[in-house]
Amino acid sequence: MDAQTTSRRKPTREIFDNIPQLPPHERDRRWNAIRARMATEKIDCLLVIGNDLSYGLGMANIRYLSQIAARHGGFMLFPLEGEPAGFIGAPHMAKPTNIYAHAQDWVKDVQANFGIGHALDALRQRVSPLRKVGIVSGANRLQPDNIPHLVWVAIQERLKDIEVVDASGIFFDLRMIKSEIELDFLRKAGKLHQHMVDAMINT
Repeated sequence: MDAQTTSRRKPTREIFDNIPQLPPHERDRRWNAIRARMATEKIDCLLVIGNDLSYGLGMANIRYLSQIAARHGGFMLFPLEGEPAGFIGAPHMAKPTNIYAHAQDWVKDVQANFGIGHALDALRQRVSPLRKVGIVSGANRLQPDNIPHLVWVAIQERLKDIEVVDASGIFFDLRMIKSEIELDFLRKAGKLHQHMVDAMINT
C-alpha cells in the first residue's frame, strides 16, 4: 500500500463496536454538570491534563470527559461553549488514523499530542474571549497535584495574561456521585473480575 493510499484511510467502527461504551445521554449529563460549575466560577475553558501515573489513574479526568484512556497521557480542551478537543496519542501512533478518534464517539476532534505548547496554541485560537482558564490534573483527591513541572512552567509562561485557577475539584466532586449507568458498569466489572478470580483459583 502506497503512502498516499495510507494517508486517506478512514477510521472504522470495528474497534468502537468491541469496546464497552457509555451512552450519549451519560456524556450529556456529565458535560452539562461540568459546564454549570464552569459558568458559576466564570471559567471560559478547562485545560485537562493527563499523564501515565499509577496504571492509568492519571487519565481519569480525561476519561471522564471522553472515554479515552490513552496510556501515554495527553491534553483536552473543554470550553464553556462549543466542542471539546483532545490532543492524545503519540504522533507516530496517530497514522494513518488516530485510534482514539474512533474508539469512542463523545469527542469528535482528537489530534495527536505534540506537547503542551500545541495544546496551548489551540486554546488561544479556539476560545475567545479567553479570560479565565481552569486547570484540571489527573488522579483524584488522594493525588491531586501531579502536573509535570515543564507543563506547569509552559502554562505560566504562555498564559501569563490569563487568570489561571485550579479546577480539579469540579471533577472530583462530580465523579464522587455515580449515575445509575455508572453503577451498572461497576456491577458488570465486578462480575467479570469475579470470573477472573474464580478462573485463577481453579487453575
